[in-house]
Order: sequence, then C-alpha cells, then structure tokens
Amino acid sequence: MLTVKELNVFRGNSHIIKDLSFTVKRGECVHLKGKNGSGKSTLLEAIAGLIPYKGTVSYESINLCNTEDFLYQELTVKENLSLFLGEFKEPKFGVRELLEKRVGTLSRGERARVSLARASLSRPSVLLFDEITSPLDSDYKEEFFKFIKDFDGVSVITSHDEIPVSHSITLGELR
Repeated sequence: MLTVKELNVFRGNSHIIKDLSFTVKRGECVHLKGKNGSGKSTLLEAIAGLIPYKGTVSYESINLCNTEDFLYQELTVKENLSLFLGEFKEPKFGVRELLEKRVGTLSRGERARVSLARASLSRPSVLLFDEITSPLDSDYKEEFFKFIKDFDGVSVITSHDEIPVSHSITLGELR
C-alpha cells in the first residue's frame, strides 16, 4: 500500500503540491495526468524521497522508473542490471538484445526498456513510472500494460498517453 498524507512540496518560493492526501491499495494502478508543469514528476520524486517535502509518505519498498533512470552510462546493460539486483536474472522488455551495449549509447526508448526490465526484476511493493511510455513503441507499450496489469503491488504512472488503469487522477484538480 502507498499512503500519502498532507504532502506539501516547495520549489523555491513556489508551492508546487499543497496538502495532497491519497491511498493506493495493493494491486491498484493510478494514472496521474496533468498539463506540463502541473507537478506530476515532482510528486513522484517526493514520494520516492528524492526531493524534500512536508507531510507523510509510507510504503514498504519503492522503485522510480523514467528514461533518465539511475543507470551508469559507462557500464553495459547487463552490468547495470547485475549491480542493482545483486545477481543477473533474465530481463523482460526485449532487453536481452541490449545486454552487451553500454547504457550511454542507448536511445531513449532503449533506456526506458532497461529501466522497465530493472523494475520488473526488482519487484518492490510500489512502482513509480514517470513518462515511461512516451519513448516506447507499441509492442513494448503493450508489454508494459500487461506487466502493470499482472503486478501485485502499487503502480503510479505519469503519462500523456491513455493508460488502461483502475484509477486516474488529474493533478491540477488536486491542488
């Protein structure tokens, strides 16, 4: 379960997210929508603990995925996956063909696939996806949607694409 209570995020003098509260239960997926600059990515960064916030965020374990993921550019895809997971497991999302390539040479779509493969192998209780579908071609988007549907934890996705999920929230409406 993911619980957010009275979350407030400031960037400089701007109050980006104000008194936001919600709960997402295990097995549920939420699509965060909103215009550019509405705070979608900021919300995910706050939930993941990457930026300062006031309020309460609780979860068991978490993984934030985006195309600018926490991957070491000079290492190969296989080295990155092994580093994050402690051992190498067979990846999803067509990453097998990328294993020997250095992350720094990958396209945005390929990096997104590596991020998704890492998330699918690590299996935290909460997965946060920030605009992860935009660089994916239709086959990998379908694989992603199936993965989300089958995932037994909490998923929160920001995207301008339509996402087949159980709940959808427009961020501008929450302010």
